[in-house]
Amino acid sequence: MTRCLAPSLAILLLGGGCDESAQPNRAVTSSGRTSAPVGAGTGDPVLVEGNLRLEADQLFIGEVTQCGEPSVHSVRLHNIGDSDETVLRTISSCGCARIDLAPGTVVPAGGHIDIPIILKAWGAARRKAHDVRLILSGDRLGPLLRMDVEITSPLRTIPSAAQQALHPDGRVRVVGSSEATFQVLGVEPPLPVRIEPDLAHVGVVFDWDAVADWTESPEGRDHPAVARSEDGSWDRITLHVLTDHPECERLTLELYGPRHQSPVWLK
Repeated sequence: MTRCLAPSLAILLLGGGCDESAQPNRAVTSSGRTSAPVGAGTGDPVLVEGNLRLEADQLFIGEVTQCGEPSVHSVRLHNIGDSDETVLRTISSCGCARIDLAPGTVVPAGGHIDIPIILKAWGAARRKAHDVRLILSGDRLGPLLRMDVEITSPLRTIPSAAQQALHPDGRVRVVGSSEATFQVLGVEPPLPVRIEPDLAHVGVVFDWDAVADWTESPEGRDHPAVARSEDGSWDRITLHVLTDHPECERLTLELYGPRHQSPVWLK
C-alpha cells in the first residue's frame, strides 16, 4: 500500500485553516448567520451592558489537537442583578470556537449557568487566541470571553473543514507536522470517499452528491454524526478520518452542506 511522507512544518505554515487575520472584524454567530463587524477583539471601545459576569473572562486552554474529539470546556456565567437576563446569541472570532448555548437562554436573577465551550484545532501548529462575545436582549453587548490555545496536532486537514459551497471538488488533504509517514485507512461513518496518496499528503475526496444520498439512506437518515437544518436537509456531518499514525488514529473533520450559512473561514 502506498504511504505518505509528511511535509515539513515550514510547508504546513502555507496551508489554510481558520485565518482570523484575513477578516479581523467579522464573526461567526451561534444562530448560524454572519454578523456585522464587531468591536470585540479588535481594539475598538465597546460598551458592556447588563448584569451578567463571567467567573473568568480569560481561559488558558493549553494544547488542543484535531486528533480525537474537539476540546470541551466550560465557564460559569453569573447574573448579579435582581432581574432575569437573556442571552440572544453569541459571536465568535472564529468558527473553531463555539459556545454551545441555545439562543434565548435565560440566566435567572441572582443565579448562574455553566456555558459549554467547544474548541476545534483549525490551522497549523501555533498559539492562537479566540474571542467570544455574548449578545443580550435588545442587542446589548454582554461579557467577552478570551481563550488562549496552542495547536499541536501531529496531523491536520487542509481545509480544516470542508464546505460544499467553497470546496465543490470535495478535496481534503491530510498532512503531518513531522517527517513521520502515515496512511489514511478510511472515514467513519463510512461515507463514500476516494483516497489518493501523494508524496507530501494524502487526499480524501468526497463526492457531494454521494454524501447527500448517504444522509438520506437508512444508515445516514438518523445517524448521530449528521446535523440537519430546519427543513430536514443535512447541514453538518462530523466524521473521523482513520489513519495508522500512532499519535493520531482518528482525525476529526466536519463537512458543511450546500445550505450551511455559518461563515466558517476556510481555505
